[in-house]
Amino acid sequence: GGQPGRVDDPRLDIDDVRGAGPEVVSLNSPADGDYRVVVHYCLDRIEEPTVAVVQVFDQGTLLATITPQRLAEGQAWLAAVLRRREGAWQMVAQPGIFDNGVPADLCSR
Repeated sequence: GGQPGRVDDPRLDIDDVRGAGPEVVSLNSPADGDYRVVVHYCLDRIEEPTVAVVQVFDQGTLLATITPQRLAEGQAWLAAVLRRREGAWQMVAQPGIFDNGVPADLCSR
């Protein structure tokens, strides 16, 4: 986020470690700007590969559903780029690409 501390940082509210989800990340005080939505699949606790679906909500209203993507352990999927301007969200891109620059030890951090 843009402010010191955790006030405007995203927070993992629900982390389903034993099944197929959902996992929920919230952002309480988003500033205007661009946001990358990245799904990083760390642990193979269910069948591999797994299938991830991203849904974006704004105050309980579904704004977008990003196409399901198959992920293997350690992969990071850049699912979307969102832009916030004057309190409104806009989908800028759904690149659907993998980020090969993810550190190999990210899952153990």
